[in-house]
Amino acid sequence: FKNLINDAYCRDISIKIRSHLEMKRKKGEYIGAFAVYGYRKDERNKNQLVIDEYAAENVRRIFQMAADGKSSVQIARIMNQDQILTPMQYKCRHGCNRIAWNCIQEDNFWTQETVTKILRDERYTGRAVYGKKKRDEVGGLHQVRVKKEDWVTVRHAHEGIISEEDYKRAQENMRIYAQRGSICKSGNPLGKKVRCGVCGRAM
Repeated sequence: FKNLINDAYCRDISIKIRSHLEMKRKKGEYIGAFAVYGYRKDERNKNQLVIDEYAAENVRRIFQMAADGKSSVQIARIMNQDQILTPMQYKCRHGCNRIAWNCIQEDNFWTQETVTKILRDERYTGRAVYGKKKRDEVGGLHQVRVKKEDWVTVRHAHEGIISEEDYKRAQENMRIYAQRGSICKSGNPLGKKVRCGVCGRAM
């Protein structure tokens, strides 16, 4: 009986915390544990993002290359050739001790997925975007995707690294490459089933 009461109390606290975070989201305040690549948290206000010039310059370069017609694979190859720190490497360089990539060695590389994730991120235009996923039950760990029309989006929540026009041009070029890829599919039965022994990614 005591366990039931304790469980109800924990659920009540969880609901209240959700409501508080929802209020912060609607105000455009940043509530993530780490700042998104290209930004850092303001020292005076942890809920506000400010531009990190070193990382922001790499973000601008990625969007410019995408606008010039380069694919995510080509951009990742160029970033690796120029030995630019990946988002995880840059985060670790600034004190984060979390190792998130699935790798049997300590190297971390720019990949197509990393570049695509940056190019798809609307936050680089100055928007705050929350609610892409949610936990399907209070106290659970399982997350489900949320429809885009139900996302919480706040314009001008922070200073943008790129313009809306640059973002749209990058999306158009990515769409063109996606259409080409759908036409040129080989139908290999081993596609996405064979994984690299070094990084663990599907080949």
